[in-house]
Amino acid sequence: MRQLWVNIFGVHNMKTSASVLYTYHESIARKGSSEVCTFLLNYLTEYVPHSVKELRLFSDGAAAQNKNHIMIRLCQALVDTKKVGQITILFPGTRKLFKKVDLICYVKQYCELLLNEPKQPNKFTINLVETSGILNFVERWPTMYKRGGISKESRKRDVANTAKYSSENQETVATGEFIEGLMYNNFNLKLKHSVTLPTEQAYEGPTCINYKNIEDLKKLRIYIPEEYTGFFREILMWLTTHNDSSDNA
Repeated sequence: MRQLWVNIFGVHNMKTSASVLYTYHESIARKGSSEVCTFLLNYLTEYVPHSVKELRLFSDGAAAQNKNHIMIRLCQALVDTKKVGQITILFPGTRKLFKKVDLICYVKQYCELLLNEPKQPNKFTINLVETSGILNFVERWPTMYKRGGISKESRKRDVANTAKYSSENQETVATGEFIEGLMYNNFNLKLKHSVTLPTEQAYEGPTCINYKNIEDLKKLRIYIPEEYTGFFREILMWLTTHNDSSDNA
């Protein structure tokens, strides 16, 4: 039986061991590249000191969220607009871990579960995401950057496991097959000399929920505690879609 999807995007600072989480359910936003770019930009603006000149980002290679043209352009735009001097993004191999928990009915229950972690109290900072806060990176970048390009060295469109962006060479992105490897290919993706970050919203209003989810949520109403019924009544009135995909990459 389908339940309401709750998405959590996390950024873990490996130097301080602090984590910032962005939490929202599926009618607030999707889980595509605009969301990822919005959260990263917010994290850099709110939690990274201006004195930091170099960033090293580690993530999985999920094509819809992390390893795509939109994310590549964000990294280059951050360098082009002098938000940071150099960015290296790495895609090491990952594995998924699942933890069994009791029935969770409300987004804030996830927040309480994380904030009350007994082994590592005060480790997490949580941001509850609003639809109006998601920026439209998907439509902004094509006016400033090419979608793809040919390597200056290999004359191929290589898929990299690491990419470097530097303010010293803003015209190109250096990519490599191996993390900390010696061989890199350079791509020129820039269309305009002047680059600005997006300010337009990605969504005009709440996103649609799959109608199958809504039908299953109706069946769950008898199990929902009284304190959460107001939240679910609002969800059940949301607009629906027959599209099974929730990604917007």
